[in-house]
Parts: sequence; C-alpha cells; structure tokens
Amino acid sequence: MQQVQIRGIESMMSTKNKGNFFLRFTAIIGGLFLILTIATALWLVSQLQHLPEPKNIPNQLKLPSIQILDRNGILLYEDLGESSIRHRPVKYSDLPTCIINATIATEDQSFFTNPGFDLKAMVRAIWINLRGGQILAGGSTITQQVVRNLLMTAEESSQRTVQRKIREIFLAWRLSKELSKQEILSLYLNQTYYGSFAYGVEAASQTYFGKSIRELTLAECALIAGLPQSPSNYNPFIYPQKAIERQKIVLERLYRSGYINLAEKQQAETQPLRFAEQPYPLEAPHFVMFVRHTFDQMENQGMIPPDARRKGLMIQTTLDINWQRLAEKAIQNHLRRLSHGRDGLGHNVKNAALVAIDPQSGAVLAMVGSPNYWDQNIYGAINMAIVPRQPGSALKPFIYALAMDPNNPNPLTAASPIDDRRTVFFTKDQKTYIPVNYDGKEHGRVTVREALASSLNIPAVKVLDQVGLERFIAFMKTLGVQSLDSPDHYDLTIALGGGGVSLLELTAAYGVFATNGVIASPYWIESISDTEGNLYYQASPKTKKALDERVAWLISDILSDDQARYIGFGKNSVLKLDRPAAVKTGTTTDFHDNWTIGYTPSLVVGVWVGNADYEPMVEVTGLSGAAPIWHEFMRTVLANQPSETFQHPDRLIHQTVCKNPTVQSRCSETVTDWFILGTQPNVSPEQPAVQSAASPKPHFMVLSPLRNGVYLLPASYPQNTPKLLIEISNPLNLSHFDIYLDDSHLATLDSQPLTTWWQMQTGFHVLRIEGWQGQQLIEEQIIPFTVQPPLR
Repeated sequence: MQQVQIRGIESMMSTKNKGNFFLRFTAIIGGLFLILTIATALWLVSQLQHLPEPKNIPNQLKLPSIQILDRNGILLYEDLGESSIRHRPVKYSDLPTCIINATIATEDQSFFTNPGFDLKAMVRAIWINLRGGQILAGGSTITQQVVRNLLMTAEESSQRTVQRKIREIFLAWRLSKELSKQEILSLYLNQTYYGSFAYGVEAASQTYFGKSIRELTLAECALIAGLPQSPSNYNPFIYPQKAIERQKIVLERLYRSGYINLAEKQQAETQPLRFAEQPYPLEAPHFVMFVRHTFDQMENQGMIPPDARRKGLMIQTTLDINWQRLAEKAIQNHLRRLSHGRDGLGHNVKNAALVAIDPQSGAVLAMVGSPNYWDQNIYGAINMAIVPRQPGSALKPFIYALAMDPNNPNPLTAASPIDDRRTVFFTKDQKTYIPVNYDGKEHGRVTVREALASSLNIPAVKVLDQVGLERFIAFMKTLGVQSLDSPDHYDLTIALGGGGVSLLELTAAYGVFATNGVIASPYWIESISDTEGNLYYQASPKTKKALDERVAWLISDILSDDQARYIGFGKNSVLKLDRPAAVKTGTTTDFHDNWTIGYTPSLVVGVWVGNADYEPMVEVTGLSGAAPIWHEFMRTVLANQPSETFQHPDRLIHQTVCKNPTVQSRCSETVTDWFILGTQPNVSPEQPAVQSAASPKPHFMVLSPLRNGVYLLPASYPQNTPKLLIEISNPLNLSHFDIYLDDSHLATLDSQPLTTWWQMQTGFHVLRIEGWQGQQLIEEQIIPFTVQPPLR
C-alpha cells in the first residue's frame, strides 16, 4: 500500500517535471524566436535605412542625346554627349502597343496587378536556381528593374545578395505607391539598356532599324523587347541568329498571353528583318560640326536654358541633305577627273569645298568642307568652307559695284570706257605695282561690262584705286565679310585677291546681287526644340539694304552676259547654264586657290578648289577647277525648277552711246547698254564726243585723269593722301611731254611708261600737257578736273 502511494507520488512528480520542461523549452524557443524576430526586425530596419527617395529619379535619368536634323527632319547626326550613350525619351502616349505588350509578356506578365514585386515569380526563380545550382533566374518585376536602374548605385545593383534584394523589393513596393503603372512602364521603356549604346526603345529602334519606334512592325517590336535580358548576347549586329531565337521566344509569350493570335505570330516569325546599314549616321560632317560649335556658343551665351538637354534636344538645320549629297558627288567626280588629266598627269588637286545659300533668307542649303572628312592625307577634317583663302578675282564685282553707285560724283556705267594697258601704281610703302592680265595681254579701251565679265586685272585695279581701299573694305564688312579686317593691312593688290576671305562669307556676300541689293546674313540653325515640343530658338532671317538695286541688277546683268566675257573665257564656256545665271571666277597667280561663285535669284553657290596644306596646284584655274563643280551642282539641283530672271528695277534706261567718247571725232563704234537714269552720256553717237567733226585727230591721248573728272578723297584724308596718276598714250611717238598743273611745271616725260603722280589736293585744277617733237610743239591739251574732300 505504502509502495503504491510512493509510486503514485513519484509519477506525479515526474509528470510535473515534464510539464516544467516543456514550459521551459517553449519559453526558450519563444524567447529565441522573439530575439530572432527582433533581430530580424532590427536588421531589416538597418537595411532599409537611408534608402534612396523616388523623388530623386529625375536626377538619375539618362541625359538624352542631341539630334541634328536637316531642314526636312532627316537625321544628320546624333550627338551622344560625354556619356557616349544614345537616348531619346518618348512619351507613354507615343509608345506603340506592340512594344508595350511585348515587354509585359516577356518581363513581367503581372505588371499591371502586382504591388511592385511578384512573390510567385520570386519563388519560381528560387526553385529554378536551387535546381540549377547557380543563379539562372531573377524573378524581378519591371518595377524592380526600374528601381535597380534608377535608384540604386551601380555597385549595389550589381550585387547578388539578400540584402540588395530586400531593399529592391521594398523600393519597388514604395515606387508602386507613388507612381502610376504607366509612369513606371514609361521609365522602363525609356531608361533600360538595349545594347549598342542605346538606352530606351526609341534609341534602340533608331540603332537597329534606322526608324522611329512608331514605325516598327510586330516582328521588330518583339526583337527589341527581347534585348534587355542580355543586350550583348542578343545584339543582332553581332549575333543575329541568337537575336532571332530570342525574338521567337517573345512572340511565343505574346501568343500565350493572348496579345496576338496564331496567324500574327506565324507572320511575324517569317517576316525578314532589315537592319540599319548606318546605325549611327554622320551626314555632312563639316556642316554638323559647324552646327555643333554654334550650339555650344548659344549655350554659353545663355540662349538655351541649362536644363533643356534633359528633355532631348532637336536641332533642325537649314541644310537639304539631297542637295548636300549632290554637292559631295560633284566635288568627288571632278577631283577624280583632275587627278587623271588628259595629258596623263595629275594636277595636284586634293581638296575642294562648296557652299549653297538661299540669298533671300541667308539659309545655308549645302556645305561641303572637303571631299573626304576622314582622309588625314588631305587634312580632310578641316572645313575649307570657313577657312580664309585668297579669292583671286572674285572680289571684282564688289569693286565695280561701288564705282557704279549713282551717289558717286562721277559714277561708272556699264558702258564706261577703261584703258586696259600697262599702268604703274605705287603701294603704301611706295613700291611700284604693275598688274597684268591673266592672259598676259593688253586689250586697249574696253567697257566696264567687258572688263568685269572677262575679269581683266588692269581695269579692276584702276577702279579700286578710284574707289579707295577704306571704302571698299567697309563695304565688304557691311556684306558680312569680316575676314578683311583693317585697311592698313592691304593695298591695291586686294583687287586681284591679295587678302583672305572664307568661302561661306563670300558666297553669302554675292547674295546682295541676286536680291537686287538686299543682303541676308547666312544662318544654319533653323530651330532648337525638345521632344516635348518646347521651342527654345527659332531663326529669324536678318536682311538689310546694302546696295542700290539698279547697281545690283547691272552687276548681275554683266556677270550673266556670255558675250561680254568672250575676251576672257570665250563663248559657251562651262560658266554658261541653260538658264540666266551670273557667275564670277577667281584664280591666284600661284595656283594655290581658285574659285567660282555664281547665282540665280533664289540660289547662290560658291566653290573653292585647292589644297588645305597650301601646296600649289598644277595649271588649274577657276575655269578648269572650280567652275565645272559649280556647273554640275547648279545643273542638277535646278533641273526640275523653273527658270528665273533677275528682277528688272525701275529707273534704268537702254541707250546706244559712243563706245570711246574721249576720242575727239564722231563715233566710229557704238555700244548699247543699260544705264541708271541720270548717268547716261549727254551726247548721242551722232554728235561729236568732244569737238566738232572737223576737229583734227589728236596726236596723243591723256588716259588719266579724266577730262572734267571728279575725284573723291578717302575718309582717311589728310593722314593718308592718295596720288593721282597722270598717264599719256603716245601712238605717234612724240619725243617728249611737258606737264603743267595749275600753270606750275610738274614733270617732263620722254620714255615709257609715260606716267607720273601728283599728290592730290582739294579744289578745281587744270592740267596742261604739251606734246613735243624735238624742238617743235605739236599739240597742247587741257584737262580740267576736280578733287573733292571726303564724304563725312
């Protein structure tokens, strides 16, 4: 009995001990769990400390590349910037359905319903990874990928740790609370890397297919949507077969998700893919770099807001890419011909440039800086369209235009005679300067029309001497030619090209003739805007009246007169087109440079040919070097356009006059030409030019000064006082001439050249010249003239 009680007591003690043990065990486990929970919570709190804020996303967005477009919106170049990435943001509303559906089906099928992360996909990824013994799947949603790309540092996003994953999930959940699904998807499609430097679907579309995302087919959308998983492995330029296999996977997922039917899937799978031949085009490279430099200047001057680049800038230029290609072709064709001359020898011509401008607005329509931008042997990267070079005779029209100004005291006319004979001039340092014509010949008395159209040198220098250097350079500056700086740096040789100007400047300056006296400043950027439609800059053509419209028309009439240029170029030369076109050539004496600049009322084209390294060419003139390029370009770009004539201004008269009115007899030859009203001669061809018909023929002629001539002193007077040339023609070989000015003996001339100089003084003067044969006075001539002070 007692033993039974003892055993009962022991049994009760054992049960109590067991209960205490389980209580203690449970307490320990509970405590450990609590500690673990607290530790986990503390760890999670520590991990979720200092998380990046979603509001910082705008600061992390890729900086869009700058698009440089032609006048019709065709891409010339895409500037990738310092980060060397191609990026073009696109609004969600502009994204095609096919790219949205393909992305959802491939990357995150529960995107529109999940809270930023997908537990089912994560479990599946864990199972796949465990089975494979390595990380084969990530299970990340589109929102998580956006977080990884835009809110995490590059170092953290590359880590494959639990800590990073937890932070990523939490940030994705939080981002889903702050942004709409459309905003998140827009971030993904605009900021994800698609390979080949392309960020975003628009950049990918341009890179791989050379067109906008809006133009993509289903097959092309599927290929692009499959790239983000492994952009380098699926790059169609490098691994086209892998890219197509990945595309088929995307199409299969689209089909299984119900976005497309079986027929659409099969059609897309069999559609041939045509990839871009030039993923990163660079058209018109010299022009593009010129535009880029101008844009940088505009930014530095505050014309473009600092944050404008974040919205994807588009610079629309004035260039016409079709005309540009024709210009490049014309240059390459002719340089190829020059490199293999008919004589079997090359002409050492390696470079050429062309500029085409709309003279009405100043818009640059084409700019070729060299035949090959990439050829280092010819210094091809140098833009010869903007490098100052000597223009040869290409400045002559501006000299004559000044001399023909009806506001001058004694303006020249198209019919004015000029003596094309050897003449001695003196430079600023008192050295003699004797210009000669290109053909080495002298042509006697010629008209202004003949002298300019045939590009005779001696008359041009005479006219510049009359116009004055300061006035000429000031005029060129009003036309935008800034390369010619101070008159002190030049002398009369500038009439034949003794001063550097750029092709762009000079071509634009010729526009003053095409528009009847209105000059338009050249420009090359039409507008600057962003992908959201914000306009930051819009060009406004700058024009001003710079020349009397009648003078401008007369210059155009002379330069388009094929008959008048017969002396210098013959008839029907390469300067003649199938329509009215004015044109002028220029060649330097050492064959370093030659030019042709010509125009119609709506187009001015300038061509330069030479070598960037200043090596001389071999027997290449403006007519054989630059003119054929000008002719080919003008002919091709104007082929389908109506012919234009230069607008005839009012107050011009057509009149027949004596061609050589200084000969003291009735006219033996007449010329019919246009005159600005009030500048025509007062005598008709039937009247004596100076004396009656009975007057004897003179024994000598005074070529300079002109009888009753009026000479205007330059603005620099009296610091710089020019000298007046006194020149005599002696056809009967008289022995000597005594020259008196205002009854004071000035000089005796008895040998060629029969010239002397007089320091000009204001006032009315009388020149008396006695022609002697030995001791016998044969003839005396009186030449009155006037020297006027400078216009102030």
